[in-house]
Amino acid sequence: TVNSVYQDIYSGSGNFHSAFDLIGNCLSQLKQVADIEPTLDSLSQRLEEIFYQLEDIIFEVRNYRDEFEHDPYRLDEIEKRLDIIRDLKRKYGPTLWDIFSYLEEIKEEFDTLENSQENLDRLLKQEEEIYNQLLESCHILSKQRKETAKIFEEQLKKQLVELGMEKSNFMVNIDSIDNLSDSAEIRNRLTPNGYDIIEFMISTNPGEPVKPLSKIISGGEMSRIMLAFKTILAQVDNIPTLIFDEIDVGISGRIAHVVGEKMGNISRSRQVICVTHLPQIAAMADSHYKIEKLYIDKHTRTIAIKLDNRQRQEEIARMTGGKILSKANMEHASELIRMAQEYKSKLN
Repeated sequence: TVNSVYQDIYSGSGNFHSAFDLIGNCLSQLKQVADIEPTLDSLSQRLEEIFYQLEDIIFEVRNYRDEFEHDPYRLDEIEKRLDIIRDLKRKYGPTLWDIFSYLEEIKEEFDTLENSQENLDRLLKQEEEIYNQLLESCHILSKQRKETAKIFEEQLKKQLVELGMEKSNFMVNIDSIDNLSDSAEIRNRLTPNGYDIIEFMISTNPGEPVKPLSKIISGGEMSRIMLAFKTILAQVDNIPTLIFDEIDVGISGRIAHVVGEKMGNISRSRQVICVTHLPQIAAMADSHYKIEKLYIDKHTRTIAIKLDNRQRQEEIARMTGGKILSKANMEHASELIRMAQEYKSKLN
């Protein structure tokens, strides 16, 4: 309390001398020594300054104490303030610094709310500038897409001819915002990929209108179309593994060779997994697995067996001529494997 501070500084208690008395005694003794040893005179002066400063402190503490004695309500006010501070500490942190930090936070929030209209106007202006920049970027992207789409259409048609789908028709449908006038509709069309709606359209039979690629039912046709896609995009996409199933449906002979060669070309930059019954495609593989169905314990199980070079030749021979492994079939299989290896060596 203030009173105990006053006693410790000035009055002392029990066997303890006050700080004022102790410093006064030290000052008196130091002055006596300084009279004999002048080098201690500066220390004497410094201690004397401390003595007089302490005297001033005693005077102010006494006045503060006396004020409480004459104003008992003052103590109640301080206790109430201390209660408030304790409540604030419970809410915002254990120290006064935590309370002041929170005060600064809510001041900033208040300033933000007080200037909300100004901030809103500024943000709306920024939003409009960004929107115009985005719209311009989308215009440029859309123009580039339309130019590229024409080239892509021609390249894909060429690939489809090579894959035995020479009667197919393919086009890229790009729906832009040219016919939109409502700003809200235009804004709703904006995405990280631009505002175009793109759809691949195809007809696989002559006389039929083109329809969305997603409407194609034939798995074999879809696999060949995807092979054509991947042949064109092999150098730009990052898909690590491609899986083709039923790609050999409805093809044989020369087209089968073309399909195998295109897969070999794509496999230079990624893994290609293909389920096939055609020897021309199987011969192009780097690793050959035979899929067998077994009936074990009244259950059907499917297993994959990796074939060595001899087993692979035999399996390709079976693909060419049935279950009987004739000399001609084995030689044909060997020739297919040799031709595939020769083709792949040219790719490297």
